[in-house]
Amino acid sequence: MNETIISIVEQAVGSNSKEVGRKGDRKFSCPFCRHPEHKKKLYVNLDPSQEQFGSWQCFVCDNRGKSFFTLLKKADASKTLFKRLKKHLDAPGRSYSEEPEDEDFENEVSLPECFKPLWKEQDDIVSRHALNRLEDRGVSYGDIVKHRIGYCRSGKYKKRMVIPSYDRSGDLNYFVGRRIWSSQFPKYKNPSASRSEIVPFESMINWREPVTIVEGPFDAISTRRNAVPILGNKLPERLVTRLMRAETSSVNVALDADMKDVTLEIAERFLGEDFTVRLIDLPDGKDPGDVGFEKMQSIIRSTPPLSFDDVILKKLWS
Repeated sequence: MNETIISIVEQAVGSNSKEVGRKGDRKFSCPFCRHPEHKKKLYVNLDPSQEQFGSWQCFVCDNRGKSFFTLLKKADASKTLFKRLKKHLDAPGRSYSEEPEDEDFENEVSLPECFKPLWKEQDDIVSRHALNRLEDRGVSYGDIVKHRIGYCRSGKYKKRMVIPSYDRSGDLNYFVGRRIWSSQFPKYKNPSASRSEIVPFESMINWREPVTIVEGPFDAISTRRNAVPILGNKLPERLVTRLMRAETSSVNVALDADMKDVTLEIAERFLGEDFTVRLIDLPDGKDPGDVGFEKMQSIIRSTPPLSFDDVILKKLWS
């Protein structure tokens, strides 16, 4: 069997594999149904001489597909793995009928050409105002370096801070163009790439620890510990997929007070998947960035888990 493809699939599904008696198949732990690791029920055909080459099926949850690319996409694989697979299958002497869909690659993002790093010394009024604005938000120099925050003096993102997001392979998957002055409109100016197909700040997340869901990038930066910004009012589907595969089964929801309906929707969804869910009640008119790291962590620690009855009551009171 092809060791390269085995390695790619193992990385994509987060599981070592075993040979099976059936010719051409290899079995993995299914990342979609959380079946125990020692009971590998995801079968993938790795024999290029067979018509079923690339097909896969889990015999527990019945997730299935006809190509490696659909498996990688459903498993939320990184762009690096997609490219590695395509390069391998396109090598001379190989033929593979199933090509990746355009959308598997169209979501690529690059930083604006005008991007300048704020962790390096800049000598202009825009950078000084940007640094002052970040300081007002409780963003330290260490945070700027860690998140590689920059700004633009010209172009489409003129006079805006640029906060990048990176996937687990360290590749850029999105960025946010945030205004520096309150008189600027709109508040955010972002690339046209789909947010549903990414996990914002994925490179910063430890999936073995509880994950805190917040609204914006500054909320995540201020929370500092395992926080994912949803960058809007909708939970990205890829974030849901990634959490379903994660070792943790605990999420904290810390959205702004004006997103109560979204908060309850998210809580209900994860409770239905047997997650431990905590709703983080912030002081009136405050977001995680206003509260600060120490206070935020104290609130999280003191918040009891939520139940379905709690969600029903909160809906009735809203």
